[in-house]
Amino acid sequence: MVNAGPLTGLRLIELSSLLAGPFAGRLLGDLGAEVIKVEPPGKPDPLRDMLSSGWDEKGDFFYSMEILYGGIPGRPIGDGMDGHSWWPLFENIPTEYLEAYYTLRIDGYTTITDSGGAGLHRGGNGVEKRYVYLEPGDMLVFRAAGGGGWKDRLERPVAAIERDVAFGLVSREKALRSYDVMLGEDGKADLAATEAERARQAAERGEPLAFDFGPPLEQVLANCKAETGLEPPRPAKPLRWSPLEDGAEALAKVHAAAARGA
Repeated sequence: MVNAGPLTGLRLIELSSLLAGPFAGRLLGDLGAEVIKVEPPGKPDPLRDMLSSGWDEKGDFFYSMEILYGGIPGRPIGDGMDGHSWWPLFENIPTEYLEAYYTLRIDGYTTITDSGGAGLHRGGNGVEKRYVYLEPGDMLVFRAAGGGGWKDRLERPVAAIERDVAFGLVSREKALRSYDVMLGEDGKADLAATEAERARQAAERGEPLAFDFGPPLEQVLANCKAETGLEPPRPAKPLRWSPLEDGAEALAKVHAAAARGA
């Protein structure tokens, strides 16, 4: 959907990443331009933001931007951080502020259980935030990915997994599936069964890979529907490129569009 504004009729391609370029592209789109965002296949913009804008019931323009990156990978010094904003000095916007100054309500804000990768040091979980826009009442669910685990998952201390499950960061199912930790009803591990299963898997597997890229892409695509409920993504089709129009003509169109909206 293209907003009506002084730049209506202007089409541009936005090829940038991180902050300044995407921010400028969004502003141009809010002013009516048709902005075509192009990202490299398999390597999207590394800084995913939650951006929303529009006009409130009084006709005043609003713009909201949050840095919601996700989980940080496991590190040599410890687990990755859960629900991090990636940039060290960036913080989330308090719910009270968003609901006071924008026509929206925050329905939920939490980390995503099991989204962090397994390892000796667990990858941080991604973040989920649910926005309810009071006009027209739609809900937007923003979900960010978790980080990968560091080193051998079978060497993660059992006590750390018990804590993760108690905190809701890891489910009982993943504790068993990814760490081979068998938990009782009281949340405590069956140490004998856990050690036996870990020893069996370690002997069967052999030395762990220095870096595990996961299953082949073909297997991921084949299992996509069963695991996520969504159709597997299709390869991007190349775009047909056109030569740029004359700079003076483009500037004249911008001025004409601005005059129509004045």
